Amino acid sequence: MAEVAPLLEKFPECRVLVVGDLMADKYVWTEAHLPPSQRPPILKSTREDYALGGAANVAHNLIAFGAEVYLCGLVGYDDAAHWFRRGCNEAGIKTSGVFPVSDRPTTQKVRVMSADGSSPLIRLDYEVTDPPTDLETASMRTYIEHYMPLVDAVVLSDYDKGIFGRVTFAREILDRARELEKLTVVESKAHLFKEIRGARLVILSDDQAETYFLKEVGSVPMETETTGFRVRGILGCEVLAILRADRELWVFYAEAGEERYTVVSINDDKVLDPTGVKDTVTGTLALGFVAGADIRQAAHLAIRAAEAVVQRVGTATVRLEELLRIL
Repeated sequence: MAEVAPLLEKFPECRVLVVGDLMADKYVWTEAHLPPSQRPPILKSTREDYALGGAANVAHNLIAFGAEVYLCGLVGYDDAAHWFRRGCNEAGIKTSGVFPVSDRPTTQKVRVMSADGSSPLIRLDYEVTDPPTDLETASMRTYIEHYMPLVDAVVLSDYDKGIFGRVTFAREILDRARELEKLTVVESKAHLFKEIRGARLVILSDDQAETYFLKEVGSVPMETETTGFRVRGILGCEVLAILRADRELWVFYAEAGEERYTVVSINDDKVLDPTGVKDTVTGTLALGFVAGADIRQAAHLAIRAAEAVVQRVGTATVRLEELLRIL
């Protein structure tokens, strides 16, 4: 689609505020140490890597496209926070909105990888999902209020790790963003409901969309088409994107008074590791809409970016020049 190239050229002009659950993704790479018959299996650790996860991965995807990004959330006072800040600094993500707190660890996912490096053998999660305190919420609120007027879009990235545990927090961010006529984007788990109603763009996985449908209707739908139309109405969003099986992107919207949808797909033989692919889709759709893409163009950009990251093991991003080459 040659017509999308001018849109990509606008990506570096975009400014985005990302608020959400911050995570440090740790990868422990291994090699075989004793014969496979050993129980439990014993592997030798060869190296450890950190990557930005959760809302920070959305921010990383945005900045890989050249956008200016403001990131807001909480981390702990621990080694994971050190590596998290280091990763942000190396990526060029501003961290003045990353607030350290003493009553919770940095949310961390540790993946111990198989000896051939193709997949995790086990994942360990370190997290506290309690809502932020009044003081912590006030710190984030002050940061958001200061930087929101400067940006084009506001992205809420909810991984159900506590940041939006106070039911009014997401609602007040979205209300303020609409007052300032900012694009509002929500990547959410299904625990937020009325709090995100009216966001312009909502991105869900297929199981999250089915959870919304089940809450409202009391049964599980058989078809993605049925789910999408109903959930878009439930959430009152202009555009609903459902990432199905980490391979298909279904985008639901209204045009000329009629309910419509478009579907774009990743080639199955290109999927190596889907970790973080919804973050890539979220970032690409947000920048596409800010740059003036129509729905079909934005969906095409998002699925091609997703196709690039799923061909790599671990949390990954795609750079602007790379996306230009593969379109």
